[in-house]
Amino acid sequence: MSKRSSRRTFLAGSGHLAGAGWLALHGGAIMAAARSAAAAADLDEPWVNISATDAARLGAVADQVYPPLDGAPGAEAIGAVRFMDAAFGGFMAGPLPMVLAGLDDLDQRSGADDFLSLGFDDRTAVLKQVEATPFFGIVHMLTLCGVFALPSYGGNRDQQGWKAIGFESRHVWQPPFGAYDASA
Repeated sequence: MSKRSSRRTFLAGSGHLAGAGWLALHGGAIMAAARSAAAAADLDEPWVNISATDAARLGAVADQVYPPLDGAPGAEAIGAVRFMDAAFGGFMAGPLPMVLAGLDDLDQRSGADDFLSLGFDDRTAVLKQVEATPFFGIVHMLTLCGVFALPSYGGNRDQQGWKAIGFESRHVWQPPFGAYDASA
């Protein structure tokens, strides 16, 4: 193995470790934002930290990250944007101006139309232009948090995110006795 490839492997691994560390450090704030989002979604309250237009634009981006397929809801219908709205009022307040600027940039890149007026494939083409930016990284992460969070935290409405990946919500797991505990 060359020094260059081993250095790249090390840097990639370090990036994953840093991301996991960031999530661990901000876990409580993520959960608080999620609980706030759940309450707002249940009451169908107005948006707190973003405008209705920004919520629609974020929903369009989120549905590109986690699209509605085969009758299953996408990220927006599952509640990811409600989760984002709560997050922007808490642990993600700092990046909010950058995210809003990123949404404006998407409109600029969309040509004569704005991002919302584009079809799914055209939205995909626009997002491919920005997929390596901090804007897309943040919206991507918040979308996945909103889709797969506990439903009581504002996203994952009706456990649709979990159902899509086959996760069963159980309070207690019991191992399947018989296969591994049988005497040899």
